Amino acid sequence: MYNKITKLCTPGSGVSTSQLPPSAKEGDLFVTDSCDSYPEFSTLSYNMTTSFAVHFPAPVNYAQAAVTCQCLDSHLYVAKTREKSALFSNLSVTCTWLGLDDRDAEGQFVWSDDHQPIDPLTLQMLFYPNSPDDHMGRQDCVMGCGQALDDHFCESEFSFICEKSNSLCREG
Repeated sequence: MYNKITKLCTPGSGVSTSQLPPSAKEGDLFVTDSCDSYPEFSTLSYNMTTSFAVHFPAPVNYAQAAVTCQCLDSHLYVAKTREKSALFSNLSVTCTWLGLDDRDAEGQFVWSDDHQPIDPLTLQMLFYPNSPDDHMGRQDCVMGCGQALDDHFCESEFSFICEKSNSLCREG
């Protein structure tokens, strides 16, 4: 269910008294009222780069951020270019989860929108020097802080940005 106060999605059950909630095999059920119940996504631009995104200031862990974005038919923000990274820097004043992680294979960072790996030159360009470093062998999720990216513990809590690639809901 979409919680308008916290602006987060939580698994829902019991939406209908005549039907059973989803089974573990079916997964979680997320319900929104309509496109109007989505937070205020807005079109953001920087140097010919445009994104349809919303910043959530409430700190959550990486998995909670990713699920909330999925609930809103979006994904965690991807900063694949210097322009999108600069757009992100202008959007958030705090350390923020981004849609890049190596949870499936250590050292193989993939983007949340298309599950493609980040190329080595882009990784070097976008990350802080000497990062990612997989500190303590457990830093698998990426956050942006300031002008660059860094790997961090997925259980840590940061704000996050959801981005819509192909939105059915447009600004009114």
